[in-house]
Amino acid sequence: LTGKLGSLASSGRALMLLRGRLHLSATAAIQQQQQQQRRLHATPSVGVLGLQEKPTRVTIPEPSHGGMMSKSQHWTVERVLTVGMLPLYPAALMMDGLAMNLAVGAAITMHVYWGIEAVIKDYAMERLYGPQLQKILYAVWKVISLIGFAGFVYFCYTDVGFIRVVKDLWTV
Repeated sequence: LTGKLGSLASSGRALMLLRGRLHLSATAAIQQQQQQQRRLHATPSVGVLGLQEKPTRVTIPEPSHGGMMSKSQHWTVERVLTVGMLPLYPAALMMDGLAMNLAVGAAITMHVYWGIEAVIKDYAMERLYGPQLQKILYAVWKVISLIGFAGFVYFCYTDVGFIRVVKDLWTV
């Protein structure tokens, strides 16, 4: 009986030692991988006098979602479009033409598309309604936006154009 207990105790110690070695080797492997990534993403730069300076850290962009822009890129494009719309409207009133009509139509369509997309994301929450509702609403909103932009383009080509209509409404 004592022999069996002794062998169980020694096998328990052996398992603890093995577990500790596996943990150490896993930790060492992770540290080694992190060091390799640091070396890959650090680029040496040469100063004015030809002396090597400290390595410059290269920022790694966040992965894109399904081939689309990253969230920070998307946010930046939204803000650029929004600020760009401010001088676009007065310019459109001064230079009425097909190209300006299409530029205004594209800007309005994208601005409204991203706005309603944010509303869908905020209020059709995945944790409350499941993942399918958001996907369905996004698909429906894409179709509505494309139909709306197509109608806008059709109106610009076959009638007086959006800017002319706005000018005529202001004169009423």
